[in-house]
Amino acid sequence: MYGKTFTAWRAEAAELWHAYTHHPFVEGLKDCTLPRDAYLRYLVQDYVFLIRFSRAWALAVTKAETIDEMRFVALAPCVMGYGEIGLRFAAAQNGAQKNAPYADWIDTYAGQGNQQVCHEVGALLDAAIARRVGPSPQQTPRWAALSQRFATAVRLEVGFCDMGLSG
Repeated sequence: MYGKTFTAWRAEAAELWHAYTHHPFVEGLKDCTLPRDAYLRYLVQDYVFLIRFSRAWALAVTKAETIDEMRFVALAPCVMGYGEIGLRFAAAQNGAQKNAPYADWIDTYAGQGNQQVCHEVGALLDAAIARRVGPSPQQTPRWAALSQRFATAVRLEVGFCDMGLSG
């Protein structure tokens, strides 16, 4: 969907990925049953997260090997997870809920601009992995550790969704 590396990591963390992309918080966005208070808590925490995300992005830029990597280094589970969720929701609503409370959220992450970023990040991730690990990364000893880091990041995304519901 967003490159070979992401697709492989997503498959290896399939249960966790499903827990993230189909979390009750996420599903509440889709069917408009998410309480407004939960959404507002999420927005406040998302703002705090984005400050930390920016710092992580800056650190990733310092470790980047190419100009393209510097432009799009990102935390894949967050970027691509929202992209996948947005696409799934847009397909499910099929224009039926354009005035729904969370339609703007869905439109943002399903939108062409965000989807473009997801594909570009996926391509950059594939190139970076090939450059650093080799053309067959799944056959190398480093693959398991890289996959575990991805799974840990997905667990953190699930925890973020949990926080949105728990207050």
